[in-house]
Amino acid sequence: MRVFHPDLAATLLGLAAMLALGCGDSSGPTTVGPNPGRDAGIGTIRVTTLTLGSGVDPDGYSVDVTGLPRQALPASGTVDIAGVPAGDRTVALGGVAGNCLVSEPNPRRVNLAAGGTLEVVFTVRCQEAATVQVTTTTTGINRTTDGYNLYLDPESGSNGLNVRLPANGTVSASPTPGNYLLTLYGLESNCDVALPSPRQITLAVGSPARITLDINCEAPKQLAFVKGEGTGAEIYVINSNRTGEKRITSNLVPDTDPAWSPDGKRIVFASLREANHDIYVMDSDGGNEVRLTTVSAGDHRPAWSPDGRRIAFVSARDGNAEIYVMNADGTNPLRLTSDSGADWDPAWSPDGSKIAFRSERDRSNGIWVMNADGSGAARITTNSLAGGDAGPAWSPDGARIAFVSQVHADRARDLVIVKADGSARMRLTEGYFGLAKPAWSPNGRKIAVGDDDFYYGPSLLVFSPDGISTVGYVAPGYHGTWRP
Repeated sequence: MRVFHPDLAATLLGLAAMLALGCGDSSGPTTVGPNPGRDAGIGTIRVTTLTLGSGVDPDGYSVDVTGLPRQALPASGTVDIAGVPAGDRTVALGGVAGNCLVSEPNPRRVNLAAGGTLEVVFTVRCQEAATVQVTTTTTGINRTTDGYNLYLDPESGSNGLNVRLPANGTVSASPTPGNYLLTLYGLESNCDVALPSPRQITLAVGSPARITLDINCEAPKQLAFVKGEGTGAEIYVINSNRTGEKRITSNLVPDTDPAWSPDGKRIVFASLREANHDIYVMDSDGGNEVRLTTVSAGDHRPAWSPDGRRIAFVSARDGNAEIYVMNADGTNPLRLTSDSGADWDPAWSPDGSKIAFRSERDRSNGIWVMNADGSGAARITTNSLAGGDAGPAWSPDGARIAFVSQVHADRARDLVIVKADGSARMRLTEGYFGLAKPAWSPNGRKIAVGDDDFYYGPSLLVFSPDGISTVGYVAPGYHGTWRP
């Protein structure tokens, strides 16, 4: 029997290297890999894959180990990765098809001992893939050319699938069979899309599914909004496609709460110009400013009636925040609410018969609706959290009310929609920090809402009220409102 001793191997290797150098070989010594007995600072990671089920990807996988080049792996087999520095390493299995799931954690954190071999096993379970074909057609003006992202969120809770879509064209994908919720990203705020309603799709093996996305884009709409913090808060206008930004107020005091007149020719707003918040009105370009209120208490949140004849607002002039209404020229102010709980955020229904508002009465922190003369107040939402529900806004058809709601004790407000009677609650966002003061677009297909994010600062965002598409960022501001 021939016995091969590690010390003998090391001696022979050293002798070979010395001879090579002595003979003037310019290529230098040859490295033949780590020696478990001598190369104390490195080791070997042995990666084994076991793929079970049907629909297995014949191309296999890839494996990434911290600090080393990516290597190929078979669908089922073993690969030794030598020369790995000892210590904490991350082993990640890549190239896993959408119809396959890795049973073990991936990527995985491991600790490799010096001079040792560490075994890592990945079990991959596959099932026959389904097929979905997505066709997009984008028409109209101010269209995007960058395309979109369609996200398929599985009902099972496993990893979803993102499908990159062209502005016009067809693509195919092969996800795991099951039920999926569809969300479209990358849509411009001047564009609309129709997705299946409800926006769910069931994918099965042997039954290819087809999704058609008809996207129509119209001329961008203008919004007024607030940009800047503290004394630097000013009112701006901008188009919904992020063009044409223009400042229309310029003072060393905050100008906030803009609201358009129904004819789109004027903007009412709140300003701290006289050492006290008062209501002002100006032309849509910022000219012809007129002060409407002059009391010593603060006046806020003006809202124009649909007929343009009256303005509702919030005032503490009688010692508590209440809802008032006055003529559009500031005359004949009339108090509509009278309760020990503060009332805020008045919003007229499209027909002018009702006003929605936020109230702290009855410890509800919810949304209430009353007749335009202040009678018949009724609560439609209740929120026990400190942030409550706020900023109600009626849809143009009067059927729904959007508002922001604190949904968790450790989270700020998200965007929510209910029917006008408070039923059929639908949450449109999740995980936002400071959403406030939503506003519907004139056609009812978009909702603008400000997000005062702690890390990123204020952002004016736009969402689809059916939850299908996320339009996203418009401007660095808040208190956005659409021009009629």
